Amino acid sequence: MKNRNLIFGLILLSLGVLFNACEKEKQPIPPASSIADFKVQVSSQIAPATVTITNASVNAKSYLWDFGNGLTSTAENPEPFQIEEPGLYTVKLTIEPFEDLYYNKLQKDVPVSLADPDAGKVRTLYYSSRSTGKVHYVRLDGNNPVVFDFPTGGLNKPYGIAIDYIGAKVYVSDTDGFIYRYDLNGENQEVFLSEDENPLVSAPYGMVVVEGKLYWAIEGGISRCNLDGSNVEPFVTFAGAPELPLGMAYDSIAQKIYFVNDKYDFSGGVYTINIDGSGLQQIITGVDAGAIALDLNNQKLYYADWVGGVFMANLDGSEVVNINSYFNEKFCWGIAVDPDEGKLYVPDRYDNGILFRSDLDGSNPEPWLEGVNAYAMTIDILR
Repeated sequence: MKNRNLIFGLILLSLGVLFNACEKEKQPIPPASSIADFKVQVSSQIAPATVTITNASVNAKSYLWDFGNGLTSTAENPEPFQIEEPGLYTVKLTIEPFEDLYYNKLQKDVPVSLADPDAGKVRTLYYSSRSTGKVHYVRLDGNNPVVFDFPTGGLNKPYGIAIDYIGAKVYVSDTDGFIYRYDLNGENQEVFLSEDENPLVSAPYGMVVVEGKLYWAIEGGISRCNLDGSNVEPFVTFAGAPELPLGMAYDSIAQKIYFVNDKYDFSGGVYTINIDGSGLQQIITGVDAGAIALDLNNQKLYYADWVGGVFMANLDGSEVVNINSYFNEKFCWGIAVDPDEGKLYVPDRYDNGILFRSDLDGSNPEPWLEGVNAYAMTIDILR
């Protein structure tokens, strides 16, 4: 009897499983989700450029394209279009779904950044960013500032930036052991020097271009080379203080290099040295600055100090004045002076990052660019 009951129970269980399986087979197939998707290809990284779109959307009923340049389309596969002016554009696609489902993705945005063909032809402010791993630039033409990107990146810890006016090149140091070189519009990025090739490129910091040579700061001294990358050599080696030069600037009138010395691990201070390697002098003591810039028109120097803002002084280090009460961040790797236009540029990396512009005495400050994490900065003042 027990065996009969067991067999009967197994039969009922099998029928139940079969019934449930049939019920599952009868469940309706859920509708497919709608997904907005597309790819963008540009004919050039520099404006003007032709933009080609490849639509890869799924299960879309209709399409609305916004190309970011004032033009729109409802075509499934829009024709290639032209963007004439440099800038940052957003191509946006919005689709209409066949079913109103929770997991639909009805919109997609793709940014398109086109560089300025006049970079290097007009006055330009350059800055590097560790957030983006790129160099960016802004034309100083009196219009509202627009940020343009160098086409390639890969920077990890950018620190110094310098311009070769004769060769029309931008040099950027990366303290991971690289010095990169670019055209003024960001094209043709190349590894100019690397630590793997020469230990004198180990952790390069501030840089200046002087009389056909590139100079860069490293711990314990300053190195230099020809602008074709040859003849890498020590310019000066320090036995003690200054232990770690950081930001650098060049006084072409007095033929002196100015630099700030690290105080986080060392003794700090602002120093000068003649271009022949003689006359090392500490002109300001006790400061922990990361950036320095010169205004040779008015014989002033500027530096950003860890413990409290931006300071201005005479070129001999006298009459130091704190001129930047709006400066929140306690450390700054970049500072730039435009003496001809009478403007000072200071990045504040506090919160989302703001690049401030003020008069040379620190008055009339304004948040010139917001949402930028600027490090090294320089201005091409010869254009």
